[in-house]
Amino acid sequence: MGFGLAFVGIVAGCALAQPAIWETDYGVSLGLDGEDDESTEVLLSFDFSYAGVTTNSLYVGTNGGIGVGGLGEADDYPSGNEFLFTSDPMLAVFWSDMDLSSIGEIYFNDFGNRAVITWDGIGSYQDDLLPFTFQAQVFDNGKIIFGYNGIPDINDSNLDTNVHVGLTPGGLSDWPTPVDYSAAPFHVDGSTVLELWEYDAGVAFDLDMMNVIFTPDGAGGYFVTIPAPSTLAIVGLLGISARRRRC
Repeated sequence: MGFGLAFVGIVAGCALAQPAIWETDYGVSLGLDGEDDESTEVLLSFDFSYAGVTTNSLYVGTNGGIGVGGLGEADDYPSGNEFLFTSDPMLAVFWSDMDLSSIGEIYFNDFGNRAVITWDGIGSYQDDLLPFTFQAQVFDNGKIIFGYNGIPDINDSNLDTNVHVGLTPGGLSDWPTPVDYSAAPFHVDGSTVLELWEYDAGVAFDLDMMNVIFTPDGAGGYFVTIPAPSTLAIVGLLGISARRRRC
């Protein structure tokens, strides 16, 4: 798992792109392989705060959502209404109609001051053999990092529901004004932030091989940043082989 050294042929001009921040020590499987529309609770070794909730309990869903302090709608069918009205705060890492019936695992690791959840090569309900890989990291200071390391195009052959990426405290009365993460850095005043991709848009997921970082501003809002993706150049006969090669 992660990156390792390997002998490869000469591949002049080829480079390996990956998120600038990507934890390769995935930890333990949460046992959600083979499941659809399910979730499980994980307990952190530290307290994590979001949207006025401080807890050591997260609920990890197969559909790419994380309930904070309660299950909420993290394992429900991922619709806009569920994002608005979820009964518990939720981190929407790649919240869509995902499916582990045929492929993929979800992993959890706790490093003492941060925890990492990785959806590794999971399928979608529309195509349960097409792998999607993404990751969330939560920190004891409230920072949140999303990472994407192999996301297919957003189209109706690959997905049957819209993709939601962001944070919701739940109990919203109005649909939030969507953001464009590619415009980062920017600041949001509250605890709600969302970018939406329509499932039939026929576009590339423009956050693939990238991170979105949500840093608390100390007043209930967040600074949103995107670091430049990491690139590992392959030179000569000895190079670095990645788990997912993008060249």
